[in-house]
Amino acid sequence: MRFSHFALTLATALLTGFGYMQLGAIASAPQPIPKELSNTITAMDRAASQQQLDSVLSFYSDNFSHSDGLTREQLRQQLQELWKRYPQMQYNTRIVKLEVSGDRYTAETVTEITGKDNDRENPSQLKAKVISRQVYQRSGNSFRMISQEIISERSSLLTGAKPPQVNLKLPEIIGVGRQFALDAIVSEPLGFSMLLGGVIDEPVNPKNYLQVNNISLQPLRAGGLFRVGQAPFSPGDRWISVVLVREDGMTVTTQRLRVSRDQVGNQYTPLPNLPFTPSRIRPVPNSQPPSS
Repeated sequence: MRFSHFALTLATALLTGFGYMQLGAIASAPQPIPKELSNTITAMDRAASQQQLDSVLSFYSDNFSHSDGLTREQLRQQLQELWKRYPQMQYNTRIVKLEVSGDRYTAETVTEITGKDNDRENPSQLKAKVISRQVYQRSGNSFRMISQEIISERSSLLTGAKPPQVNLKLPEIIGVGRQFALDAIVSEPLGFSMLLGGVIDEPVNPKNYLQVNNISLQPLRAGGLFRVGQAPFSPGDRWISVVLVREDGMTVTTQRLRVSRDQVGNQYTPLPNLPFTPSRIRPVPNSQPPSS
């Protein structure tokens, strides 16, 4: 099976700076939000919803930097591809923290995104939640974004009449070289349906936004997928994606895993083994997470 991170990560990593800021979210933020900043973000949301690319990019600094290594020109190219694939997108952003230093405003936000494609025979739906940090600089009566950092990210791509409902258990941050457990549980009974699954792990970088990968799917003997992986010995963000397929639908869930030298990481306690659940096994090279 061939799989691309394009549909999942591009929507989340690039659009988290956009979005309508609800009045309730603004009022509850600890730092008063300037009206000009609120108007700027609302205008960015409007331009993105209408797919006005030049207008969207006008809110980005010429020297814009992104934690994934994206440049302003790469942003242009990949937004064009994104809007071809998902012409129907909606997103809602709320500010949870704002810090001001001179003419620079650092906003930490939570963004929820939904999107649909136009494929009538095999429609897909995108769902994502991202926490990110954007730095804005005042420019006259408005603001321009000069940098963006993705703090956490999870997204799902649902295809078919009844895609599996998946509960993914995976740490968001882990120390270099540490082992971690991955559980992807299908929440509803499978009945007589056959479930196929696979996992893919790759580094986060601009090249992999559009790269299509082969993923090996294997029959699963229980209602989910269970693995033990090991983080690489070099720091950096990874995309861990779980693909679960049955005859009436497919779900691809991707989560960002931050590998850090500075902390051990919040490795979660694995769930107890379910009846008829195969034992946890180490990842198979080139088909299970993670790679170094």
